Amino acid sequence: MTKRKRPLKGVALYHDMRWHEGFDETARILFDITKKAADEEPGVPRTLILDVQEHRDEAGGFDPDALEVMKEFLFGILMPYLTEAHTPLGTYRNAGQSEDFPDELTIRPAEGD
Repeated sequence: MTKRKRPLKGVALYHDMRWHEGFDETARILFDITKKAADEEPGVPRTLILDVQEHRDEAGGFDPDALEVMKEFLFGILMPYLTEAHTPLGTYRNAGQSEDFPDELTIRPAEGD
């Protein structure tokens, strides 16, 4: 492994939530790419870009899986470990990011499911 001559200014993380991916698969992918970046480049600002293919309901809004990924998982769970996130719902920034990244992701069904 060669040492970098200049420090990184940031790490861009990208995922395209494809039409066939549900909440569980997308959440796992987002967790894994963020964890890998945190492990390999600790302290370097992380920016996540999430695109969403199709995942629309009859009214043209996002379906429940896409909304849960963006609202509940990304903003509720993953955002503390990112400096910035870009989604179809908007761009969000943190003043800083936590480096205390969890080792594992446990997905539990929502109450009532």
